Amino acid sequence: MTATISVNGTSLDNLLAQGVDTASGIHKVPAKRGANIDVPMRHGQLYVPHKRYQPASLVFPMWVRGVSPDGSVPSDDAARIAFHNRLRALVGLFTIGERVTIRHTLTDLTAREITGEVTEVLDFTVDSYDRNTIGNVAIGLDCADPFWTDLAPTVSTFTVTSGQQAALAEFAAATAPMDDVVVRFYPGTNPTLSQPSTGVFLSYSGPITAGRKLEVDTQAWTATGTVDAGGTWLPATAPAQHIPRVSHGRYPRFFSLAPQSPAPVVALTFTSGGSMTVSITGYQRHLVP
Repeated sequence: MTATISVNGTSLDNLLAQGVDTASGIHKVPAKRGANIDVPMRHGQLYVPHKRYQPASLVFPMWVRGVSPDGSVPSDDAARIAFHNRLRALVGLFTIGERVTIRHTLTDLTAREITGEVTEVLDFTVDSYDRNTIGNVAIGLDCADPFWTDLAPTVSTFTVTSGQQAALAEFAAATAPMDDVVVRFYPGTNPTLSQPSTGVFLSYSGPITAGRKLEVDTQAWTATGTVDAGGTWLPATAPAQHIPRVSHGRYPRFFSLAPQSPAPVVALTFTSGGSMTVSITGYQRHLVP
């Protein structure tokens, strides 16, 4: 096997020897949502940038056989019992709970996950020629979040002078937008982090003095760390202490990191002298596993 697929932590390989065929149909890139605009008296259309993605629709075509654990075909009664046990186990994997998490793992142990729900009828086509010991089914999953996600977060830290750009090589493998990153600003004044290719930016108005840092969680809508309250630095106890000093643009979240080739490029500006350090932490997202 060049790859394994698990459902809620249960590997389908455990059923392969029992007669469940390998799964396919998961390498589908979700379609984009929205369209360009027709303009009267103009050729073609007006291009609309930054289109969002549709939910992902994955299909697992499989077949189930009534075989023994070693792959041998038992007598008729045993074959029918084995077939129904395999069928029940497969249905349970995909239907217990409202949603299931699919993990795709390669032989180099890199793995990505996606979560979906079975919304269509599970219609097993049973071949009566083999006396109800073999059947086919296509299990479809609708994934509201259309992207595959790494299991472990990626961290990219860079130090630049004001106005300088940095290529985030650590995020080079990503092919889908990353909306759940955490941005950490280290000492500097009035920093603005941006991604020139999208125009998305994140700013903090004020100084971050030596030994301090500001951590902005773009998914949780929080900015934590230490804040300057009237000249005195205090531990942050509530977002209200610092969020009014955080601004962002061109995207609903505080910040979103878009994929680029060969790697995402960001820029940093600030008003203090010398250099400033920023780190970005997030789970790389992908259009295919």
